[in-house]
Amino acid sequence: MKKSESTKKLYLLILIISSITSYIILAIDKSEVFSYIYEENRLYLLDTVRLIFLVSLVFIFILIYYASFYMISEKKNDIGLYVAEGMSQSNLFRMLFKDSLGDLIKANFLGLGISIFINEFINLLTVKILSLGLNYHKFSLSIKAVIFTLLISLILNSLSIYTIVRDFYKKNPDEIFRGEIKSRSDSFLFLGLVLFLLGIVFARPYYRMEFFLIIGFTSMFLLLVFFVISKIFLKTKKGDLIVRKSLSLSFKNDKASLLFTSFMLIIGTLILAYTLITSISSRNALERPADFTLYDSEEKIQNLKQNQEMAQMIGEIYPIYGYEYDNIDTNEIENLVRANISLDRTSRNDFYLYTRFLLRKSTFEKIYDLRIELASDEAIILTENENQKLALEDTMSKEELFIKISDKSYKILPIIESNRIFSNDVIGLSSMVVLDDDIYDSLIGNKNPFAYNLNLSKDFVNSFGFSKGSDMLREAFIRGGYKYESYIWQAKNAISQITENLYTYFYLSLIFILAGLSFFTIRIFILFEKSKEKLKILSLMGLSLDEIKAMVKKEYTILFLTVGLSSILISVFLFMNLPYTAELFFKLTLSKIGFTLSMIGLSLIILMTLFLRFIIRISFERIVYYEENINN
Repeated sequence: MKKSESTKKLYLLILIISSITSYIILAIDKSEVFSYIYEENRLYLLDTVRLIFLVSLVFIFILIYYASFYMISEKKNDIGLYVAEGMSQSNLFRMLFKDSLGDLIKANFLGLGISIFINEFINLLTVKILSLGLNYHKFSLSIKAVIFTLLISLILNSLSIYTIVRDFYKKNPDEIFRGEIKSRSDSFLFLGLVLFLLGIVFARPYYRMEFFLIIGFTSMFLLLVFFVISKIFLKTKKGDLIVRKSLSLSFKNDKASLLFTSFMLIIGTLILAYTLITSISSRNALERPADFTLYDSEEKIQNLKQNQEMAQMIGEIYPIYGYEYDNIDTNEIENLVRANISLDRTSRNDFYLYTRFLLRKSTFEKIYDLRIELASDEAIILTENENQKLALEDTMSKEELFIKISDKSYKILPIIESNRIFSNDVIGLSSMVVLDDDIYDSLIGNKNPFAYNLNLSKDFVNSFGFSKGSDMLREAFIRGGYKYESYIWQAKNAISQITENLYTYFYLSLIFILAGLSFFTIRIFILFEKSKEKLKILSLMGLSLDEIKAMVKKEYTILFLTVGLSSILISVFLFMNLPYTAELFFKLTLSKIGFTLSMIGLSLIILMTLFLRFIIRISFERIVYYEENINN
């Protein structure tokens, strides 16, 4: 095996990652889900995507430069000779670029194949989250994105080689032979991260102080962790002495790279967690009982049924009997929930039940397709969010709850649903109370329906599809002068938000996580190369090849696990306590948030394992190479 083969694998990995990240974001306009977004939202999304892509290009270039520098540095003897013989910069650049061209083509071929698969996966994931119910899936391939991906890869690779060649010509041949050329990658990475963090600070100036405090405390905590781990490996008597000493030195002397890697993983994990949980929260808001809601008189509704054009579009239409009512006292319920120690602190301390709307039992049954027995002294609560629902259900499992309406107490039944009774959220309603029809009538009086819910005909949907069918009926309502709201309006806005999250912030989180792991992998490889003399000594001391491999595997595994698990735990802690994420805990239950964070953590561990296996594999190849040289 040639020494350069393992280095080439590392170089190919970085090029593949850069190809993947470029294509995914450049092909967004060919996404199936993208066609479901309103045109004005498409423009905003594309502008956001372009901005994030520019940020990502900085990190992509740094990684390509890092890998290129290390691969070219292995040719330092040949390059030193070329420089000594008077080869020009342009000729050296052309020679090195020509050498890298085959790897560049191979990496882009593999990267584009993987990125097309990932793009389709993200597309299908969005469809699944939104429950769009597409009848078929159309495979999409963006030729424009392929061309631009190849072009960007070519430019960034050329730029990295050109930068490296310039640095070589700033040294004399003797310095090149001795390997005294320093990489700029650490400075580039640090500068890229600082610029990104400053961008966040200036974009959210009201969080500036909290942001700097978070960075400061996180850095101090990580440095403390690395210091403690270094001392543990230094003083403990258990395990292999050589492995312990090596790990102790790594945590002591390489704190900057460990800290940088941790920050990249923490930022990426936080962005990913916020993206997915926000998308899930938006998905919950799409659960609606009707396709349209009409706010018109009974006379206009009757005219609607007689209109032949619209009658064929309409499946069912029913009235909503519900009205605002001020004389509702929820203090007793709030006190009991806050005293429920089995609830988490957020659900318990921040619980507030603002109830100012009464709903008729028959209307409730129609909306939720239920048949219930509701006595004259009983009531049902419809909550504003998931957390409120969980708090009430948990408290009701321990004791009875009562609500006061016009100074009369009503027992709350353990049937708790959401307050989504219309086609969208244009009318923001508080929590609601469902009462028996007679009780409702006695409190509200003989009033007309608040609104009418309407669903499209199944035959009409089967013929034209839900999206097009909704647009056709909406146009008919406009022509008829009807006051309406539609589910499709809310759905498309939610689709815009979720798609923006999945295609921008998901992408940004991927950049940070992959950049952090790639940087860490290259860094470990560099440390491995610096310790090759130690490996030769171990071999001369009589250690077998398998024993040396076992030591290397143990050391790298501990490094990856320590940095990875520390980053994940810090990310979870920050997510649970940051002011940016506080609102999510009122929209989703703690169990759903916890499950999502667990899945993210598991996915990161799997991804880190893949990078770990890769660096172990190429390190083993180097060990075999060095062993062959010693024996010869």
